[in-house]
Amino acid sequence: MVTVRGTQHAAALLLGLVSVFCGSAVAQVNDTIAGAQAVDDGPLMWPVVADPNMDPVVFAVSQLLAETRVTKGYHPDDVVALSKFYKARMDGPVWVADNGYTARARAAKAELQKADHWGLETKHYQLPTPPTANATPQSRANAELAVAFAVLKYARHARAGRVKPSSVTRINDFPAPLKDVATVLSELVQSADVAASLRALHPTHPEFERLRQALLKARSISTIETGALPSDQKTEKNDVAKLTLPKGDDITVGMQHPDVLLLRQKLAVEADVGANSHYFDAPLARALQDFQIESGLVATGDLDAETRTRLNAKLLTAEESADADIAQGGAKSNNRKIQLILNNMERWRWLPEDMGAFYVWNNVPEFRARVFKGIKAVFSERIVVGLPSWATPSFMANMKYVIFHPSWGVPNGIKMKELLPRLKRAQPQSLFDFFGGTSGGGAAVLRAYNLTAYRNGKVVNPGSVNWSNVDIRNYSFVQPPGGKNPLGKVKFRFPNKHSVYMHDTIEPELFSKSQRAYSHGCIRVRNPIRLSEVLLGHDKGFSAEAVRRMARSGRSVALDQEIPVYVTYMTARVDDDGKLQTYGDIYGRDSRLARQMGRTMRFDEPKVAKPKTGTTRTRSARKKRKKKKKSASSSNRFPSSMSQAISGRYN
Repeated sequence: MVTVRGTQHAAALLLGLVSVFCGSAVAQVNDTIAGAQAVDDGPLMWPVVADPNMDPVVFAVSQLLAETRVTKGYHPDDVVALSKFYKARMDGPVWVADNGYTARARAAKAELQKADHWGLETKHYQLPTPPTANATPQSRANAELAVAFAVLKYARHARAGRVKPSSVTRINDFPAPLKDVATVLSELVQSADVAASLRALHPTHPEFERLRQALLKARSISTIETGALPSDQKTEKNDVAKLTLPKGDDITVGMQHPDVLLLRQKLAVEADVGANSHYFDAPLARALQDFQIESGLVATGDLDAETRTRLNAKLLTAEESADADIAQGGAKSNNRKIQLILNNMERWRWLPEDMGAFYVWNNVPEFRARVFKGIKAVFSERIVVGLPSWATPSFMANMKYVIFHPSWGVPNGIKMKELLPRLKRAQPQSLFDFFGGTSGGGAAVLRAYNLTAYRNGKVVNPGSVNWSNVDIRNYSFVQPPGGKNPLGKVKFRFPNKHSVYMHDTIEPELFSKSQRAYSHGCIRVRNPIRLSEVLLGHDKGFSAEAVRRMARSGRSVALDQEIPVYVTYMTARVDDDGKLQTYGDIYGRDSRLARQMGRTMRFDEPKVAKPKTGTTRTRSARKKRKKKKKSASSSNRFPSSMSQAISGRYN
């Protein structure tokens, strides 16, 4: 007796043989899957025995994913997640049906086509033409895989960004915020509203949403053309934006009307295969609701007079904006404005989805520190950041300590670039120097800066060390608290690999400058005592007076709950009044980021302080010294304090 399983197995083998003779097989899915069209059916890698328990389309997809020539160019995590998903799937395909795309795929496609509204680019998520009713399992497999890769690519870009932070600069130090890919895939497959799930992957921080609204505003151009197409004729992408919905009656779900075709073209929502494109169905209503939410309207899902007016405002992609700007002569400035917004939306994607209920935000180009409790800033103050040659990195860490009257340990960078050259110059150069010359050796250098040298926790006599033959990073140099200590009265410590922290300063005059890039990477904050009150009041419940007493006496306070600290490079943000504020690109990162995103343009790089080296002589005197041997006395002059040495303000 032939079992059902045996019959299924035989049928699967027969299907495989038919596929061989018909030339229908596992096709090479190359880069065109990510673009506009799926590849034609190609030769299968036979012999292949289908699993009788699997849907033939799902089986074909799993076979495609085993081919390196098919998966080349896609993110490895996406390939792994999809391979595991389809190998374990006992149901039918997710994105394709017998006569085209499933409702889930159509909803996803409609959302992907709005990528430009979210600071992404629609062209990166184009899908092939849906398979027809007589399409082979292989053709359906091609389409299934195309949608799956496009959806995961969109999810990755929406949450983690299109650009790897460290590719812009190695001191962009943010971990990838994307959830596990398998989790994302599972959520999208099971979601009752896949479009809403895709939108939820974008940052939800108010700063991001404000930038998004500024982007929509910057790309909004009113159209003059009126009238409707008389039939279901196809329109090119550039022509769709010219279509204008005429004035007319309200249209709701379940109605048929010629304007529904125009609405479909405006929102890029296709009718089901073989369905009446003039019929107002539920997927179209959901897409219209999304548009109404984005436009600040009540999300009724009805095509009313106000919605018609808003739809007739053309939302441009980045490329179209550039063309429109040039055509109108306004051109470069608005195009740069749009790209600047896109740059900073991208940077928000690098940050965690949840930044915490209470956190510190240092925005370097803005020279501003803020403390947020929820979405409200409870502290805002000016900061001094790193010189371009000592750029403050972008990263996140947890604050653990508030230290009053701190001692200062010289960071490795300053040891190498500032301290070591002076110690080397102070080395005895001759027997005269060794036997009582004017050099004074390393001890004189450290005395000038009030530094004590340590190695392995023990004090070292700097005069006994040949600084030309040692690795100075193996030594510690500590300056005690006092009036010349560059950290001032308070240090806010959040351990990180960059050795960057926030602190007070003994150069408060720098806070009056508009461009405040003067440090060697650390962040100097104006009114640090007030910042201490805010942080310790939140963490410990200390009163302002209690904090001020601590500041006078000096002590180290370990926080009960670590406070997240974010150091970012946002060159544009929208303020509380809805106005776009832009800040100078002090480290020249905007052009690099724009180039990574496919745009070549320059941005404003304001003049900032430059570090000075040498002695107190004039430039002409320095040229003369090149022709003469430096005297021992002139070569070993030091800035009067280490704070001058590290500020770039000596000479």
